[in-house]
Amino acid sequence: MPPQTTYDMIAVGSSVRHSWLPYWLRLGGHAAPDDEPAKIKDCLTKLGINSRTWKLYAEYGDRLFHPLSNGLLSPEDPEASLANAIAYLRLLNGCEVDMAPPPELAAALSQCNLPDQSIAAMPIAVFRGAWRGLVEAGYRGMTARAFVVAEFIPVMRWYFADGRVRGFDLSRGKAGWSWLRGRWSEERARRALPAGPKEWPTPLRGAQIGNVRFIPLQSTTALEDEGRVMRHCVGELAECCLKGCINVFSVRNAKTLDRIATLALRAEESNWVIAELKAEQNHSPEEYVTRSAMSLLSCLAESAPAPRGTRENCDGCPLGL
Repeated sequence: MPPQTTYDMIAVGSSVRHSWLPYWLRLGGHAAPDDEPAKIKDCLTKLGINSRTWKLYAEYGDRLFHPLSNGLLSPEDPEASLANAIAYLRLLNGCEVDMAPPPELAAALSQCNLPDQSIAAMPIAVFRGAWRGLVEAGYRGMTARAFVVAEFIPVMRWYFADGRVRGFDLSRGKAGWSWLRGRWSEERARRALPAGPKEWPTPLRGAQIGNVRFIPLQSTTALEDEGRVMRHCVGELAECCLKGCINVFSVRNAKTLDRIATLALRAEESNWVIAELKAEQNHSPEEYVTRSAMSLLSCLAESAPAPRGTRENCDGCPLGL
């Protein structure tokens, strides 16, 4: 029988119970009577748990695992519970800290989209970095709860996206949580949709040609954001866009929404022509992007020809991205 009738591992009063881990160990075929701490320690040592982590378990007992009871430990699945309990202790081994992690951080592990909901998938460097990041956030006035909701959970869901672990060199984790959060922020920025209220019309709401999507940029904020992420000067075209002689599109991967180029179209008589088509840092885009842009021109010629007389308004406009 389980050591408690309910799956509440918080010790009553000031007592510290060591019931659940020995129970899982026994079900897993390990000889670990709950009334013989020396045997439990010996069993854990054989499973790779060092003396530092054993002391944490001895001090906290079942309460050490309580934050994990919201999805990673289950009375209906003692085999998975044992695997996650041992993986959690090994994670604490690697963190090399003589204290239990903040309960908010540990509890958030169940919301990180860990592959197969296995704590063993959590890299030590990442968890240690997040732990330090939470402490640093506290000194900025951010609560632990706010940190895990605003940073830890979304970054980890991105890290484990679609069941695939991103191929980072985790030795870079020594750079701190800010390094990993920075990679997440950069990718979010590359995929963000245009911001700001619309300030001018567009001849085409948007189009997709093959795996290339064209998203119109219709505000100064959207142009500035595109220029910041793509590292060129498209933000200088706001005045031309307001005049109607230039229309700018963010060129994206249709599946991921990653930015791959920026397209500026200029009115010539009743036609739109390509004024600029540049990838990041003004590099030339790949050939398939150029072909898609030419196909877009063909679509515009049929559906939204350039208004006559707009070319004259463009005199002096900066066309370089």
